[in-house]
Amino acid sequence: MRIISSFHDYYDSVQSQGQDLKLIYLREEKEVVNYPFEIYLTSHSNYFRHDKFGAEMYSRIVGFCGQIYPIIVMLYGKTSNKLGSKLSSIINQKNCYTVDEVIDFVKNIPSKHIRDEFFAKRKRVWGHYFNIKNVHRFLEDIKTENRYEKVFHDHNSPIFLTNCNKHTGLFDVKHFGTVTIFNPCLKDIEFYKVFDPYRAFQEIAMYLGGVLGMGNPPVPSVSNDDLIEAKGFDLKKSFRKEKNG
Repeated sequence: MRIISSFHDYYDSVQSQGQDLKLIYLREEKEVVNYPFEIYLTSHSNYFRHDKFGAEMYSRIVGFCGQIYPIIVMLYGKTSNKLGSKLSSIINQKNCYTVDEVIDFVKNIPSKHIRDEFFAKRKRVWGHYFNIKNVHRFLEDIKTENRYEKVFHDHNSPIFLTNCNKHTGLFDVKHFGTVTIFNPCLKDIEFYKVFDPYRAFQEIAMYLGGVLGMGNPPVPSVSNDDLIEAKGFDLKKSFRKEKNG
């Protein structure tokens, strides 16, 4: 597979090991607003602060070669003293593909108040989306989704990344929409934790050539007469009984 793109991704180096020049991946980023998803997504409003520090989490999904991979993005940093203020500077950030990754991130947050809020069993009026239960719900439920194959075919793309469109605390993207990027840079979302460079390259090549049918030579149109002659028959004599002289 030959990749034509304006940016470099983590699996591009595999091209140096040999490639099928007939199969071309034209990797052009394209943004689509409000693609009709019905999926559980959260935004930056899943936030909890204490003193001058705070933590945020939001969710997104990656579509990769016919499969869906959920992500929880975790952030920790400084805030201003204003009520309801967001993070003014990021100290740590991580794209988490498993519940264990999220737990490890939270356990390393210095603030005990933030850690306790995240693991609390009770619900509060503020910050109750910033909770381990919602992490389990998102990362475990989305993996069972198999109804987004049409998304890949609609845009002839083996990869897409979807985010909630607005910074709301609600999970229902039907009301607030989504932003979907087709052919995004997977390195930016640490997708190498899911597929190593070689396997990612192979998956994309097989999906482009096999499922999306890109790079396959077109089948020429052949008339019935040409097909008959190609089989060695004569159009005038082969299907008629010759008269006995």
